[in-house]
Amino acid sequence: MAIVVAVLLAAAGLAVPAAGFSRDGTTSCGQQVKFAFDGPGWIVGSNDTRPTLRTYIDDWEIEWNYNAASRVLDVKESFGELVLQWKPDTHFSASGHAGDGNTLAVRHSCSSVHINEDNLPPSYPPPSDWYADMGRVLQHEIGHGFGFDHTGSGDSHEPSATPVMSTCSAGGFPGSSARHVAQDDYQAGQYAHGTLNPETMTANVGFNRGTSYYQTNSGTSWFTGSGGVYWKPDTSGGGYFFQTTSVSESAGDSFDAKINWRRTVNGLSGTVWVYMYARGVTYSGAGCAATNFNSGVNQNGTRDETIWYLKKWKGVWNNGGVTSALAGLETLSASMTSAFVDIQIRARHDMRYNSGSYIPLLFDNVRIRER
Repeated sequence: MAIVVAVLLAAAGLAVPAAGFSRDGTTSCGQQVKFAFDGPGWIVGSNDTRPTLRTYIDDWEIEWNYNAASRVLDVKESFGELVLQWKPDTHFSASGHAGDGNTLAVRHSCSSVHINEDNLPPSYPPPSDWYADMGRVLQHEIGHGFGFDHTGSGDSHEPSATPVMSTCSAGGFPGSSARHVAQDDYQAGQYAHGTLNPETMTANVGFNRGTSYYQTNSGTSWFTGSGGVYWKPDTSGGGYFFQTTSVSESAGDSFDAKINWRRTVNGLSGTVWVYMYARGVTYSGAGCAATNFNSGVNQNGTRDETIWYLKKWKGVWNNGGVTSALAGLETLSASMTSAFVDIQIRARHDMRYNSGSYIPLLFDNVRIRER
């Protein structure tokens, strides 16, 4: 039986959404999800909404596996699984879901996604904000097709972002465009179908998506190149680059942080470091019911984080010479005390040219690993 999930907003000061999602939260269609636009409503006269909506669905394919040789998730436009159909509001109320426009869409196992006709385009050609909202609705339902449950109110790496699998977006429909496929959504894909879990927890290993879902301090600089990302500190030698990963049911579990690095030019001696930080996460308030992608543990309400705590770090010295191959650098493992934890990996170095300016050092396979 599909579970009706009310879209309630836990964040103070924002309007309570007007509509909700329903879905079968237990059935996964697998690593590849087939979808097909079916029935009236997708094409009206000369207006075909499908090409633009496909671009949103295709966002799920961005993430690649550890060896960068295959995609973690695959969406294929073909009949056989999720048939996307418009249905009148009475269809939802008659089948036990909230009526009067209060249900946006329902996924029925691996057979269909029914979308409320109350959310058809208000005019033709459809305005851009309608595409932004409906695109996120379809992303959300396709995510359920991959077996993902709901995530919390905020993303671990982008605190201001609302993951597309969250039910915590303001405004229902319209308003779904407040969400996007975020770090925690891609991490859900890695957990369910990828090669990074459980030994490796961070997304974007090998920087196959450039520097997406990694960030760097202001004043430092980086660029992607053959084999990874090149990063150097600011002019005073400060700064680092980092990535944050959310893990749940983590109390007592141990993790470590690992980087691969290589020096490609000669110069002065120096050191490269890797750090692992952690912070506890709690969920408070009465609304925005959600469950984490990898646990089934309830996350109810607003996502709140503690301060960062340094768990482990390690550095290695370089004599100033070129290294012929990537070298691994790994912290000792550290156990976590909270049930919900964000783990952040930070990398930095202080290596310089003979002139004294800092060099770009090559980094690859920067990741958090569960031990």
